[in-house]
Amino acid sequence: MIPHTDANGDEYCDSCGAFLGTGTVSLQLLEMDAEQVKVGLYYDNCVGLKSIDLKIDFDNSILHFYELQTGKDAENAEYHRSRPNWYTAEFNCDRDSDLNCVKYAAYFKTSLWRSEQWEEEGIPGVNGEHFEAAILTFDVADFHADSTELTLSITNIGGIDPNCNSLTLNLPKPHEHTFGPWSVTVPATCLESGERVCTCTVCGETKTETVPALGHDWSAWVKLDETYHQRVCGRSASHVETAAHEWDDGVRVSGGTKYTCATCSATRTVEDPTPVETDLDIEVASVKTQAGETVTLDVYITKAAPVNYLRLTPTYDKTVLTLTEVRNGDLFDTLEKGTSFLFNAESDINATGLLATLTFTVAEGAEAGDYEIGLSVKEAWDYNEDLLHVGVTPGVITVRDFIYGDVNGDGVIDGRDLVRLRKYLANLDETTGVSAVEIFPGADCTGDGTVDGRDLIRLRKYLANYDEETGTSPIVLGP
Repeated sequence: MIPHTDANGDEYCDSCGAFLGTGTVSLQLLEMDAEQVKVGLYYDNCVGLKSIDLKIDFDNSILHFYELQTGKDAENAEYHRSRPNWYTAEFNCDRDSDLNCVKYAAYFKTSLWRSEQWEEEGIPGVNGEHFEAAILTFDVADFHADSTELTLSITNIGGIDPNCNSLTLNLPKPHEHTFGPWSVTVPATCLESGERVCTCTVCGETKTETVPALGHDWSAWVKLDETYHQRVCGRSASHVETAAHEWDDGVRVSGGTKYTCATCSATRTVEDPTPVETDLDIEVASVKTQAGETVTLDVYITKAAPVNYLRLTPTYDKTVLTLTEVRNGDLFDTLEKGTSFLFNAESDINATGLLATLTFTVAEGAEAGDYEIGLSVKEAWDYNEDLLHVGVTPGVITVRDFIYGDVNGDGVIDGRDLVRLRKYLANLDETTGVSAVEIFPGADCTGDGTVDGRDLIRLRKYLANYDEETGTSPIVLGP
């Protein structure tokens, strides 16, 4: 700023026309609580004042500039802020509105309501005492400590050369909120979240929270019909879930099988089909063997009726069993073998007896268990071309993982098995049913489920009659 003296002897700035004068610029506390501070900007005993540049310093980590209001002795006030914590105040009279003196991007700009009177009296600028130019409002940061001492200071940058004071504040500690009960503003539903609000009983501040979606409150599953069950949400009857019954394996009851749903406990009973009176009955025999062995099963007609033509298809587990031969029995004249077996005669056959013999090979490594051998009846006619109803009782090939007579489990039947069985029986404790000598399942030589003296007699007979040339004995081990 370059000073210049006018004809009246007053100094003013050549660039902006600001008169240089004297006086005091001050800040005074108007209101203060834990959340906000309000101070007034005053000019006291200023003579020849037209413009002034001020810098107001404060701790921006504690105070945040919030608002500028026009003071009661000014017609307007405004500010602009582009540099943190820098503020400039300017008073304009009609003589000059040059803003070149505003060197900081944030400033106060006011017009005093008595400016016309001063113009009439020929007094440029402001003369007088204690003019309220502006009111500054600051927000207080929430985290300041109890009784924080804080200073707001004013620095004269340009214009008149007044005295500038500082304002020291002791900020009170913010109160601890005491929130009242929650009030639901948006109720939560099964699928959508809600909202609730509570209010501090001290300051009125509110706090809002999201209420999570409630989720369904399902009832127990109940039977809907023979196929489905359903459940209903207790919060909204419009939410219904339906699913198919999960039936168990069923239990036999009188006249049928009763099934129960594992989910809703609904039951259903499937009645047994009405049996069809058969004209002719066929039965397949059962045998026991070991993996890798070859066995034969006889097929019998057990209930006779006049029959001239009979076509049957065998049913069995082809992954374990291989059908190697089918031989005709004593009843029909001819047997044609293919995918099916065709039995035929010149005239009706009306007798029971051996229908056929089936030979199977058991696969090596076959698991122990029962493998059913059945016959599916495709056609049955008598000589008059009347259809016959045929019933079939399937047989079973039982694969064992042991050999009857193999007492010591070495896979061979010989004298060592006889010695082991004698030791076992000699050391058998009748009280506990346990012997100190170990035996294997093949020790049950009779196949009656019990190991006793009968098994020893059967094994002795088997070995005594064993033919070394043929590798066979007429004495049968097992059932």
